[in-house]
Amino acid sequence: MINGFTMHNTDTKDGKFYSNVFIIFCAIWFIIWSFIPFFLFEGVFCDVLEYTALVNHDFSWGYDKQPYFGVWLTGATSLFGDLQFSYLCCQLCVIITAFAIWKLASYFLPPAQSLLSVIFILITPTYFFFSFVFCQNIILQALWALILLYFYRSLVKQKAIDWLLLGLFCGLGLMTKYFTVFLFVPMALFIIFSKEGRASFSKAGIYLCAILFLLIILPNFIWLLNNDFIAFTYGINVAKLDANPTILYHILSPLHVVGLVVANFIISIIMLFSFFSKRDSTSTYSISSFDKKYINLMCFSPLLLIIIFAFIEGSYIKMEWLFPTIGLFGIFAIMYWRPSITRKNFTKAIIYSAAITVLAIVVNLFALMYYFPYKYPTMYIMPLPANNIAKDVLKEWYKAYHTPIKFVLGPIHFSSMVSNFDQNHPRAIYMDSDYRDLYPEYKSAIDKYGAILIWYGKESPKWLNEIEDTKILDYQTKSYNRAVKPWFEKLIKKWTGESPRTIEVSFAFIPPKDI
Repeated sequence: MINGFTMHNTDTKDGKFYSNVFIIFCAIWFIIWSFIPFFLFEGVFCDVLEYTALVNHDFSWGYDKQPYFGVWLTGATSLFGDLQFSYLCCQLCVIITAFAIWKLASYFLPPAQSLLSVIFILITPTYFFFSFVFCQNIILQALWALILLYFYRSLVKQKAIDWLLLGLFCGLGLMTKYFTVFLFVPMALFIIFSKEGRASFSKAGIYLCAILFLLIILPNFIWLLNNDFIAFTYGINVAKLDANPTILYHILSPLHVVGLVVANFIISIIMLFSFFSKRDSTSTYSISSFDKKYINLMCFSPLLLIIIFAFIEGSYIKMEWLFPTIGLFGIFAIMYWRPSITRKNFTKAIIYSAAITVLAIVVNLFALMYYFPYKYPTMYIMPLPANNIAKDVLKEWYKAYHTPIKFVLGPIHFSSMVSNFDQNHPRAIYMDSDYRDLYPEYKSAIDKYGAILIWYGKESPKWLNEIEDTKILDYQTKSYNRAVKPWFEKLIKKWTGESPRTIEVSFAFIPPKDI
C-alpha cells in the first residue's frame, strides 16, 4: 500500500514473467515499426521537412502554427544527418507512451492485467497506421501519458520530485500543442473536488509544479503577445471556427469524434471478448474508489470536452488530434471487465496481436510502397520525392549562378525540402495561408541575393502575383516519380511493367544581382 492506495508487486515469479513479456513486446515493436519505414519507405513526411527548415533559421519561443517544444524536437531530427531517423523517433514516443501506461496500470492492476491494458491500446489503427509522422501529435501522445502517470504519483506519494516532473511534462505538453488544455481542465477539477487533490495544497510539491510549469510556458506567452497570438489564428483556421456551420455540422461533428474513437478500438474489443470472455469474480485484488475516479475522469473528460466543443462550434476535429486521449482506454476496459487471465488465454491474445501486427505490416507496405505511389490519384498521403526534386532544382541553380542560395519561396512542403537538402540551408519563405507573409520583410534581401521559386503543378500560383514586379527567370516544369525505393521500382517494373505516378513541379529563379 502507498498512502492507502494499492501497488501490485512485480517482483513475484508471475510479475517478472509479465514484466519480461512487456520488455520483449516493446523491443519487438520498436524494431518492426522503426526499421520497416526506415529501410522500406522512400522519403519522409512533410511535417519533418517543414519544422526542420524552420528550426534551421528560427530557434524561437513560438511559431506561426505551434508553440516551440514540438517544433524544436521535430527539427532536431536533422542532427542525425538523415531525416529518416524521424521514423525511429516516432516509435520512441510510442514506447514511452506504452511504458507510462504500463507503469500507471501497475499501481492498481496485477502484472498480467497491466500488460493487457497496454496491448489493448497498441493494437489499434492509431499505432499501426498513424505513428509514422514525427510531429506534435505523436510527441504529445508520450507527454500526455507521462502527465497522467506523474499526476497520479504526485497525488498518491506527494513527493516533490514527482510534482516537479509533472510540472515539466505539463509545460512541455502545452508547449508541444495547446490542445493539452483539454487534459488540464479535468486535472484541475480533480485537485479541487477530491480529498486527495485538496490535500496537495498543504504540501510544497504542487507549488513547485506550478512554478516550473509557468517558467516553461512564460517565454511562449511573451512571444504570443509580441506576435498577435498568431498560433491561435492557425488553430481557428484549421478547426474552421471562423466559419458559420449549419445545424447539421453541430450534430455530425461530435458524432464524428465518437465514431473515430469507437472504430479505433474494434480490434481490441474483439481480442478482449474472444480470449477473455470469462470475468474474474474471485480475484483478491481490489481497486480503490480513488483509482476508479482518477481513471474515469482522466479517460473520458478530455474526450467529453472535445465533443462538447465540437457540438458548440460545429468545428472540424482532425483524427490525429484525438490520438493522445486514448491512452487510458486500455486500463479502463481491463479495470471494469476484470478478465480472468491465464497463461493459455494470454498466449492466445499475444498470437492474435502478432497476427494483427503482421496484417498491419502487409497493409502498410502495400499502401505506402505500391498503392499510393502507383494507384492513388493524389499526393495528399504520400511523402514527396523530396530528394530528387531538391537535387534537381539546386543543380539548376548552381549551374546558372555559382553562388549560394539564400532564399526559397513556395508552399511549405516544397520550399522546406529545398532548404533541407542544400548544405547552406537557405531560408524557406512559406507562401501559404498557414504562415504570415514574410516576403515583404525579406524583399530587399531577395532582390539582392536572388531566390528559388517552387510550386506544385504547371499553373502559376496566386502568390506569384505578389512578386510580379521582380525579375523572374528560367521557368521550368518537370515531372518526378512518386517516392518509391529504387530497388522496388525496378522490381515492379519487371513484374508488371508499371511505373509510379508522376507529379509535376515548377520552379523559377529570381537572379542575384551583380552575377
